[in-house]
Amino acid sequence: MVKKIILLLIAVLIIYSAVIIAIPHYNYYAFKSEVREILRLTITEKNLQLNAEIMKLAEQYDIPITEDNIVLWQKNEIYYTKISWGKTVSFLGLYEKTFEFYFDTSE
Repeated sequence: MVKKIILLLIAVLIIYSAVIIAIPHYNYYAFKSEVREILRLTITEKNLQLNAEIMKLAEQYDIPITEDNIVLWQKNEIYYTKISWGKTVSFLGLYEKTFEFYFDTSE
């Protein structure tokens, strides 16, 4: 009986850790995909509006960025961006890990 409880606790901790790690990574990939789509559909010169849209998406995906983290430029009527941020995840208050995220749409 004790072994089953211990195994159950270990399984719950593994699942909890996987979820805690997966959430920031899911947000990264979803945010990256939506930003690429916005930039692909943008044709006119509207840098300020693009920054506002990117910031709105970041807020939606709980991504801690500021305007300083966004580098936006236009080349041949196509917009590109570089965005970087870090997200700290706490495992039951005992251990903290910071994940650094970065993407460049010009690649």
